[in-house]
Amino acid sequence: MMSPTGPGKPFTILAGGRSWRSVDSERLIPVLRNLASETQIRCVLSIPEGQLQPFNEELELITAGEISSTSLNEYDLAICSTAEDIEFVSAILSAGLPLIVLGVQSPSKLPEDAVIAIEDDEYVEELLTAYLSRLITDESLRSRMATSARQAALATPLSSERLGRFPPVPGLDYKQGALDYDACLDEANRHHLLTKPFYNLRIRNDRFEGDGLDEDSRRHFCDFANIAFELALPLETRILDVGCGPGWLSEFFARLGYAVTGIDISPALIDIANHRLSTLPFGVDQSTPLNCRYLVHDIETEVLHEQFDVAICYDSLHHFENEHAVFRNISQMVTENGMLFILEGSRPDEDSEPGHELTRVMREFHTLESPFDRTYLLELLRKYGFALVGDYVTAGGLHDRGSLVEGRIQVQESEVNYLLCKKTPTSKRSDDTDSDKVPVFRADIISAESSPVFASPGSPFVVRFSVINTGDTLWVPGGATRPGVIRFGFRIVDSEGNTVEEVHGKPEFRRAMGPSERQNFTLNHRAPKLVGSYVIKLDILVQNICWFEQKGSQPLELRLEVASVPSN
Repeated sequence: MMSPTGPGKPFTILAGGRSWRSVDSERLIPVLRNLASETQIRCVLSIPEGQLQPFNEELELITAGEISSTSLNEYDLAICSTAEDIEFVSAILSAGLPLIVLGVQSPSKLPEDAVIAIEDDEYVEELLTAYLSRLITDESLRSRMATSARQAALATPLSSERLGRFPPVPGLDYKQGALDYDACLDEANRHHLLTKPFYNLRIRNDRFEGDGLDEDSRRHFCDFANIAFELALPLETRILDVGCGPGWLSEFFARLGYAVTGIDISPALIDIANHRLSTLPFGVDQSTPLNCRYLVHDIETEVLHEQFDVAICYDSLHHFENEHAVFRNISQMVTENGMLFILEGSRPDEDSEPGHELTRVMREFHTLESPFDRTYLLELLRKYGFALVGDYVTAGGLHDRGSLVEGRIQVQESEVNYLLCKKTPTSKRSDDTDSDKVPVFRADIISAESSPVFASPGSPFVVRFSVINTGDTLWVPGGATRPGVIRFGFRIVDSEGNTVEEVHGKPEFRRAMGPSERQNFTLNHRAPKLVGSYVIKLDILVQNICWFEQKGSQPLELRLEVASVPSN
């Protein structure tokens, strides 16, 4: 039977710490053997270098020094020998992992809703078996324990390096702060939630200088346009807006004709979002109503029992205490080959002006403001099955023509992460040119047009077609200069076999494609100016590497008949 963590993924346990006892290895091994008959389990034992343990195939040995905030992302649960191993216990709690502590001699001061304490007596193996069996199969329980673990860690701040996030102010109830946020605002700022990203410039924040639109508001407008463009979604797409707040981003996507669901833990913010929606005087067009809904939902504790093609986390992840639960639940709700777009600011230094501002906001509103280390954020994406297919910087708005250098805009490194991700089971990528994994490039290219296609000399013609990725590799689109990116290419060949025209990059490949995924395309081009019979040969190019045809895949070939329009 497969592990509850996902098809083909074993339930992964981290055992050990600097105070791990060999007797606990002897107790754990038969428990693992017993449970292995029912589920896929991987157990890693982390012990100090040089410490001897009985050799066995159930435990993978690593040294305690190999454990870090990012490597903890690999695990679903942890076990240690004693609550006195403060460093190990603290690291586990801060990572949001459920914890089982063996060898407890007396009532423990550990948080009961985050830690299971097993006393040192004759029933250790039976209790360990029972607790592990329950935790492996009960994801809801693991999620609640993970949330409590994170909260316990927040109450006693750990080092910034271990958290992987900006350190929170200790002792605050951040979930209650999120629920109370609306009530903490004055009347003007509460009204702004109804009109965001628009607002009255007369009440602009003092930290913005000069007249006109401020940088934050400009970014909101630009971000929406950029995200909608880069996602390049077909109209039947179902979008989930995670942590939607007052719902402005959901509303904007719904105005484009998409089916959108916005979720937020705050009933007050959802009320505002619904009020915004109910007062809009128009639909998508004159006959199509907006397809948008808002739900009060805590994504840290449970999933919605439905599927979405795209999830968007716009400036929301830093508000969640248990990022592992959030990513796990998003992964469950997004379809195979679905997309995730994340916009999230980078973690500032604690002593910087942005760091002081985050701390001030946490103290004033009791809302969690804890941005991520970029490395930690990327590790979370990989752990929960998302491949990074777009990593962007923004050039903002209009630019002085005189600032161009060789016709190009000079762009600075962004403090904001714009990450486009693809949920995919494969680890092979078309643009991973350094990997020793051999990719299989193969596609079915299916024309929706009957052959031949007719056109007059020099006039436009259209070929609609679909593509199915029948290989085992994630196709990553992109600019022509980067090796391994996927592009279309086609040739028009005359009746003598001569190439009349060869075009690369048309039609444009806008979205990454995973194995078994199907996408539709349209080629718009002009016919040759000479009357005659031609063949359109369309294939896929892996930039600087190969054509798919060279790997045994069949290109699409269509006859093109170019004839003069009969005169009347």
